[in-house]
Amino acid sequence: MCPNSKRDVEYNMKAAIWARVSITEQETENQLSNLEAWATAKNLEVVETYSINESAYAVHNEMR
Repeated sequence: MCPNSKRDVEYNMKAAIWARVSITEQETENQLSNLEAWATAKNLEVVETYSINESAYAVHNEMR
């Protein structure tokens, strides 16, 4: 492998996770665990996690 290849470089980046669900039957917990596992596999440090439980449809209609 070439020494300057991107695969040879170890990245230590920070990341934030944004999880959102739009209906009451859904939960952000499964999204969070999957996203945290993905971040770990990519060598990302999760520094903040955001979770929102709201419908974009409901918010849009309130603005009218």
